[in-house]
Order: sequence, then structure tokens, then C-alpha cells
Amino acid sequence: RKHTAHATYNNVWIRNFRFSIGAKFELYDFKKFLFDSESDPEWFDIGDEKHFTYFATLNYDTYDRAYYPRRGVNFSASYHIYTDNLFQYNNHEPISALSGRLEGVVPITNRFSLVPAAYMRMLFGTDIPFTLVNIIGGDGYKRYEEQQMPFVGLTHVETCANSLVIASLKARQRMGGSHYLVLTGNYAITSEKPKDLLREERIYGGGIGYGFDSIGGPLEISFNYAGGRSNDVSTYINLGFKF
Repeated sequence: RKHTAHATYNNVWIRNFRFSIGAKFELYDFKKFLFDSESDPEWFDIGDEKHFTYFATLNYDTYDRAYYPRRGVNFSASYHIYTDNLFQYNNHEPISALSGRLEGVVPITNRFSLVPAAYMRMLFGTDIPFTLVNIIGGDGYKRYEEQQMPFVGLTHVETCANSLVIASLKARQRMGGSHYLVLTGNYAITSEKPKDLLREERIYGGGIGYGFDSIGGPLEISFNYAGGRSNDVSTYINLGFKF
């Protein structure tokens, strides 16, 4: 179980920019979790975890619509400082995290668009707990956890090293008024330190999908593959708006 309390000031608007600052308290109340090791799944007892966090975020959004935008740019960046006693983490300096996202729509014709995107998250500090590690997988940015980065091909979220960078490109064809055919390719590099990003783990994946922008939200189905981690073909289905 996760308990969270926020105190945020987020009414700073300058044209399409929004800036917010704040603090929050998080308590992770759990006893054991299932970890899939290389041989057999094992149960680990890691106890409870609490964070006193300070953060600042910046957002810039010029998309013309929330789903299947036809033009615009979406950018966000955030910086978090994690402590367990308001000043330190585990008797060391606080843990910090710098993350960002940049997406855009490049219309090639009236119906065909390219959608490039890039994501990153860098962790700095010692004794980084499981609750703060980088997470990759799924189709949504920060959908399940704040540190989640999307990656087509990995249906279930997976942990990565402290430094993570992802590049993605979608080719989207609109058919009729609300039907879409989407081809996606993405590539990730991850390492414990930023300087080793080009020398350590690489993950690649892609997929082909169909979407319908209905009045009740997008209806989507896609078939995906990821190499470097799962090496399996997966199916993703989405019905309606995301909350």
C-alpha cells in the first residue's frame, strides 16, 4: 500500500508554460514482494519505506487535442529531492532525480504524421531504494508510478539502472475521420552512471496498432515486440480514457 500527502503550488502560468513547486510525504506499507530472479521467483521482505520529497516541475503543451494530436509539442521536466528525515536519506546526502519528456507531432500530409519522442531519468545518490528505481514499460508516461517511462514492446513494467534514456518514433496514418494505423519503434539505453550509457544495456522494441478515437475515448489494439529483455510478442488493448 502507498499513502501520499501533497502540498503544491501550481498556479504559475506563462502562455503555454506551467510551473509548480511543492513537497510531499509518501509511505510505502508493504511486507513482501515477488521478485523474478534468473532461476525461480522469490519473495523478498524489504520492510516499509517513507520519503519526504521536495520537487519542482515545468510543463509546456501546445497540442491541439489530448488524443491523436495533429500538431504541437509537449515538454515536461522535473527535479526531485528525496529524504527520509527532511534533510538526509539513510544518513547520507539526499537522493535526487532529474527527469524529462519531449514529444512532438510533425505533419507530413493532412493524414500522415511522424511523432518523435524522447524520455530520460537520472538518479543521483547512494543506497537508492527499490521504490525510487527507474521503471520502463507500458504505453503511458508516469501512468502507474511517477518514475515510469513508456516503452512499446514491454507490456509489464520492469526496473532499469540509475540512468535511463529512451528514443521513440511513431508513424501515424489517419484513415477516414477517426481511425488510425500506427507503427512504433523505440530504443533505450540504461546504465548505473550517465557516462556509461553508450556502453551498457540496450533495449529495443516496436509495434503495430490500430486506434479509433471514439466519443467515449480511444479504442486501441496493438501487437508489440521487445528485444534485449522479454524477446516476446505481446498484445495491448486500451478501451476509453486514461485516468
